[in-house]
Amino acid sequence: MTRLRRFFAGDGDCLDGDKIVLYEEFAHISRVLRMKAGDRLIVCFNDGRDCECEIESFDKDCVRLKILSVSCCAAENAEAHTVFITSKYRRSTPLTGGGKSSASRYFSSRPSSSASSAS
Repeated sequence: MTRLRRFFAGDGDCLDGDKIVLYEEFAHISRVLRMKAGDRLIVCFNDGRDCECEIESFDKDCVRLKILSVSCCAAENAEAHTVFITSKYRRSTPLTGGGKSSASRYFSSRPSSSASSAS
């Protein structure tokens, strides 16, 4: 049995009844992997569902799939987990929201090297 390739549905992709329209993975499926109509694949959704699909057709900028079966992702945990990240660098602002990226706010609050070498 051949292992099916897995793709993750993005924000721009559509689920309509028993059909899925993938826009974000179109180039990868059609040009890189050179998959054809009739080939099967798995589409994973953020809510933990996996849909086994068959390629129906390719349009100019999307691939149209027919859902064959839906299952719960075996890799998903049934329990919710919270992850805490600690660091020796103290940050002055929370890592959520705002216009700057979280990483840039975090790293901009590092102590300067001259202050640490003065001790």
